[in-house]
Amino acid sequence: TILSLPAPSNSIMLPSQRYRAFDNIFGGIGAKPVIKGAQALNSDEYARIALSGAVCTVIVRTALNPLELVKTKIQLQNDEQLIQMATKTTPSQNFESQESTSETDKKNTTSLSTADMIKSLIALRGPFALFQSADITFLASLVFGSFGFGATELFRRSFSMIFFSDGGGGGLGGGEIILLLAAAIACILTSLAAAPFELLRVRSMGYVEAIPVKTVLSDFLKEKRQKRAKKSTKDSEIETSTISLKNISKDDISALFSGFYPIVSRELPFAVVKFLIFDLVASFTLAAINAQPVIIEPIQV
Repeated sequence: TILSLPAPSNSIMLPSQRYRAFDNIFGGIGAKPVIKGAQALNSDEYARIALSGAVCTVIVRTALNPLELVKTKIQLQNDEQLIQMATKTTPSQNFESQESTSETDKKNTTSLSTADMIKSLIALRGPFALFQSADITFLASLVFGSFGFGATELFRRSFSMIFFSDGGGGGLGGGEIILLLAAAIACILTSLAAAPFELLRVRSMGYVEAIPVKTVLSDFLKEKRQKRAKKSTKDSEIETSTISLKNISKDDISALFSGFYPIVSRELPFAVVKFLIFDLVASFTLAAINAQPVIIEPIQV
């Protein structure tokens, strides 16, 4: 006990239930204090990170599904009924000459607005048509979200222990470099795992109407087998029966991962920037909270 200071009281009211102790000089101690730079990542923590990433990714990708679907239909222009309806709704349809109708229709299909396509799709097939391929999007989002977020944190902590003796970032931007490396490797592995789902998701959006996942998979594999049969010198029958997971060959598996490189080139810059911005914002937020002179609620993670 310091004589110049009042004796500590054993009956101090805690400002919050999240405190397990409180000192008048040094402040409160959280019931579950956060250890900065913790390296151990147990299964419970990994599961929470993976679940959080999966939920966020599913919500975001499902919400953006209508925009990506409309973009795909505008690019492919294989849905003639939808294109015609959207073209009729555009205001720039009154021309002096009607002889060049076909030429103007071709020009209009390339300049259709997203709003016109969405309105026409709802009027033609209902609002649920905007979520075509939502089932495959859900599967792809689970892989991207759960594995991407969990693997990034796992690699970040592992690399910190390998390259720095104190388990931290080593200063001078070392933590950010480790995070970028971890996010890049996690993104490559995640893209490899999600390549079949992402390939089927994009192909599903290319259909005029919603098609079950099994049908999309069967059509894709039949198309690849027919191409391989044409290249081979042996006479082979064209595949007409439905292909399921039970009768997939090794060549079919390699075809399912054919979209790996395009997926990596798309996801890698996004993943690296995403995790870097998140880390910077989190560090700034924690610094701002710790700088507060008043008693605040401790953060539970």
